[in-house]
Amino acid sequence: MPALPTTDASGARHLLRALLRECTYLPDPAARIYVHRHVLRRFREYHPPQGKHRDHKDHLENPAFSPQRIRGALKNAWKGLNFLRRVNEGEVAPLQQLLLLTYGRTGRRRHELMDTLLIPDAVGESEAVRLWQADVAATLDPSEAITGIPKAVAEAPRRNGKPHKYEISQRYSRLRALLESQRRYARPVELRRAKLKLTYLEVPLTNIWMRPFPRKRERNMVRKWYASILDKVFPPLPEDEWERLRDLVSGVRKWHGFKRRRPAACTTTTTTMSDKPSIRLATREDVGAILDLIKELAIYENALDSVQATEESLAATLSFAASSSDGSSSTSSGYAKTLLVTAPEGEVAGMALFFNNYSTWRAKPGVYLEDLFVKSKYRRRGYGKLLIQELAKEVQRIDGARLEWSCLKWNEPSLKFYAGIGAKQMEEWVGLRVDGEALTHLAEGKAASAGNE
Repeated sequence: MPALPTTDASGARHLLRALLRECTYLPDPAARIYVHRHVLRRFREYHPPQGKHRDHKDHLENPAFSPQRIRGALKNAWKGLNFLRRVNEGEVAPLQQLLLLTYGRTGRRRHELMDTLLIPDAVGESEAVRLWQADVAATLDPSEAITGIPKAVAEAPRRNGKPHKYEISQRYSRLRALLESQRRYARPVELRRAKLKLTYLEVPLTNIWMRPFPRKRERNMVRKWYASILDKVFPPLPEDEWERLRDLVSGVRKWHGFKRRRPAACTTTTTTMSDKPSIRLATREDVGAILDLIKELAIYENALDSVQATEESLAATLSFAASSSDGSSSTSSGYAKTLLVTAPEGEVAGMALFFNNYSTWRAKPGVYLEDLFVKSKYRRRGYGKLLIQELAKEVQRIDGARLEWSCLKWNEPSLKFYAGIGAKQMEEWVGLRVDGEALTHLAEGKAASAGNE
């Protein structure tokens, strides 16, 4: 993506692969196809056109392809990845939402299916002439009919002393038949919207002051009624999809169940599957997994835009354990280390990124926990507590004095968890930080100060 730095483009490709991989685990074949096409379409919308005759300069000057706009789209893509992971973990609400999107009960596909219902029936030549004459008459004499209403709405012949009645035009027979069918037979359990009660609209002759009802108000009422009708109706599925769902419900067709995930390959040593999680220091090959965990943590804290880390910057600044695959026989130098917890299935489930600090009063080293994060599908398995315990052992190993970390005030679940393992809040201490331009000014002796301390 030329509109983005190389590191961001690499992250976008990594995210695309993760989304497509997650699609393959969806339990419904139709959902797999729908999400796969949706992901590719969305990424292609933000991809510059290729070819030697294309002008990339004009493309990059388009505001729709600005780095800020693309990063916002990538943020939504990360949310989509978390959504798919929750679906594959078996959470009911995300799974139901995905099925509603797949089968056109909501979202983009619903609008596509509705478009087929909004095509008028073919008419003969004489009928076309009659309709044209009626349109001309309405234009010349506004008292006969209002203008500016949807084409699919027709006004019934007016009767003296009776409210004006509007309904779906006879030319839209498929939409009329569908509305009447769902008004009669739709069950409340099937509805995510308000129940369809009437398929017509009656406009009173006078307002509350007993004056003739304003034509502009009448037109707005018709538009609003038509929009509510389209919002309540559920478009029919294509015949092959309907038959497949019918056969699944009746038991004629067998559901093959969830597609089992393939265990992640181990890049350092060959291990056998275990029924317990394992904890180890990260190696250089784990940089991609660490970056993924950092971004998922940022999404949880609603701060994905603040993440500037890349695989290259992490590889240059973190300390890694020895690895036989890259030929290193000793731990690499760096400013922080990372503990990774691996689930029995072989997937990295969480991390604890830490570094050493020092207590001057006790003249002892300690450990500061920068980030503790466990993926949503692996929570409530005790993985976070295992990581904390391993850090406590690290403090004991270096004959340290304490284990410290910070937590956001609004993160009540984490605060409750930390209190449960014996952590105490430092009520008398205030966290301070200098970064960005303030750090540069401070280093150059330009820092603003209220005094000369």
